[in-house]
Amino acid sequence: MIIGSLMEFLTSNFYAHTKLVLRFSGQQIGDSESTTIGHAISLCKNLTELQMSLCSNKICDTGLDGLSQGLEECVKIESLAIDFSFNSIKDQGAGFITSRLNLHKHLKQLQISFSHNQLADQSIKEVIKNLGQCVNLVDLSLSFNNNQITDLGAKNFGTIANYKNITVLSLYLTGNKITKKGAYELGSQLGLCTNLKQLTLDLTGNSIGNKGACGLANGLTNIKYLKSLMLYLMGNNIGDEGRNALGNIFRQFQDLIQLVLFLGFYKDKTMRSKLMKIRKLTILTLSIQV
Repeated sequence: MIIGSLMEFLTSNFYAHTKLVLRFSGQQIGDSESTTIGHAISLCKNLTELQMSLCSNKICDTGLDGLSQGLEECVKIESLAIDFSFNSIKDQGAGFITSRLNLHKHLKQLQISFSHNQLADQSIKEVIKNLGQCVNLVDLSLSFNNNQITDLGAKNFGTIANYKNITVLSLYLTGNKITKKGAYELGSQLGLCTNLKQLTLDLTGNSIGNKGACGLANGLTNIKYLKSLMLYLMGNNIGDEGRNALGNIFRQFQDLIQLVLFLGFYKDKTMRSKLMKIRKLTILTLSIQV
């Protein structure tokens, strides 16, 4: 069921909802309304799938606390997607919403966007630690675009390696403050996620440079069973040295079936010829600025 306003949701039959889409973007929702939504959701005892868009509102950490208390009651949820983009959420709020998901033993697919808020490195540490309690997670997507994440935050993704059942992982970190050191750390930590089959990583608009791109790629080669890799590195000052090195590194992914690599506008046929030597590759999307 798709619901487009708070009043419509509050007057609906809570017990009848099993698959629910709430579209509340840009509706001037603040902390009070967010808490009200949480209470209403707590009455939806039969929910197994929930998609909720709350982007472009006025939600702060207090509102996430109230909302998360309601979500805590929906223990049957298997698939959850929430968009908190363009609010006023800080580290504490991100901790609230993720800490209350550890009772969701049936949760298999989770997508949360905190893009365009006020999150820093500590939020990464808390979110990753909290979600580690969701032992049956298979598919995880986290978006921290345009926040205040630095190299330390990139390193804090390391405990994802403890998520034993994750096979599909998407991390969006566009427009933060990650340098070559953070890219190297991120690659090293993700390289420990040996069960990954599909990885999407977006570092567009950071400052990783040639060495950061190569350090990242080298780390990722340790994911032995990776079948699909989507890597977005535009706007990172990656030059000829970095592009050439990446071409050689990615040839080590002999089990890759799909590779999407964005560095800008593609004109360099040398890179394509190198990547086409990946033994099982059948889908290649390449965009490289020269």
